[in-house]
Amino acid sequence: MPEDSNIYVIDSSVAIKWLTNEEPFKEEAVKVFDDYFNEKIELVVPDIFWWELGNYFGRKLDSKTAYISIQTIKKNRMRTYMLSNDMFMKSLRIMTKDAGISFYDASYHALAIQIGGTFLTSDKKYYQKKRRLGSIQLLENYGA
Repeated sequence: MPEDSNIYVIDSSVAIKWLTNEEPFKEEAVKVFDDYFNEKIELVVPDIFWWELGNYFGRKLDSKTAYISIQTIKKNRMRTYMLSNDMFMKSLRIMTKDAGISFYDASYHALAIQIGGTFLTSDKKYYQKKRRLGSIQLLENYGA
């Protein structure tokens, strides 16, 4: 991936910080959104992203407020990729090489690799296990 790529695949934890007071790294998450809003970067997500947001907000809020929260994020029209056969296989290869890696996390990373972007996550355990694959950055280092 070129160092100057401005395409980021964000996981749901980044977007959740936009609408909640979840710390740490809320400030960096807001910077990601501002950069996207100001067209400095492009944000891309796999379709699982929306399911994870529904799961998070559905557990924390009443159904009407959860719906409004998700629609607030959806109105920003991030390009969403469906799980293709190629991404499915890449995700499986990523997850099976290390214990404790979920298919969900691997699918974000596989998408970033496939499109030449950067997977932006606040999951340090995943980052430590998979940084050797490239195309990944910790949220805490965004803008640094």
